[in-house]
Amino acid sequence: MASSLVFLMTPGLSFFYGGMVNRKNVISTLMQSFIAAGVISVLWVVVGFSLAFGDSIGGFIGNPGTFLFFKGVPSSGPWPLAPTIPLLLFALFQMKFAIITPALVVGAVAERIRFTSYVLFMVLFSLLVYAPIAHWTWHPEGFLFKLGVLDFAGGTVVHISAGCAALVGAPVLKRRKDHVEKKNCSLRIFLSYCWVPVCSGSAGSVSTQVLLWALTVWLLLPSLPLILLLQLPVSPGYSSM
Repeated sequence: MASSLVFLMTPGLSFFYGGMVNRKNVISTLMQSFIAAGVISVLWVVVGFSLAFGDSIGGFIGNPGTFLFFKGVPSSGPWPLAPTIPLLLFALFQMKFAIITPALVVGAVAERIRFTSYVLFMVLFSLLVYAPIAHWTWHPEGFLFKLGVLDFAGGTVVHISAGCAALVGAPVLKRRKDHVEKKNCSLRIFLSYCWVPVCSGSAGSVSTQVLLWALTVWLLLPSLPLILLLQLPVSPGYSSM
């Protein structure tokens, strides 16, 4: 259930970014997020999961042959840090993080990069940036994990890596020719609610503490529609979303 709900963050992100660009670029911006689901899913099964969670090579990268083409994943024992769920389910849940990470970069390069160039970036980013950082942070033998770095739901592996990629990519690409003054960002609410399965699913089990985490996130979210309404223009008699 958590894996399915986390996957919804990718289409939610695509609509969020689609509402921030010119009309002529909405479809291409949507596709840049949607295509991540296809490309990264295949890449993850082929070698991505193995690079991130395969047998550690010096604490820096996983052995690409450990789970190549998901070899042994359905029949292997559970992941050491998630002993209550099958390894296959753990791999599928982690796949959703691998999908959304390059999709987050779309917001920085929208309207300024060719579709084919973005697909190439996505492949290289997943193999050369995301997989190593995931191994450093989430693998028991990763050097950051051994240093005591705790990344519960992707703050380092997902957001810092995507943010740095966006920060580097934005000045490298040319400036947009025009800017959109009126933006439709209403779907940020839908995107935010997906944080509940992100936080609860990352625990890998169900317990009172996990339910408290989920409840805390859930209680923070109802304030978002109220904040959004305060930012939007209000006409006599009704408010506009």
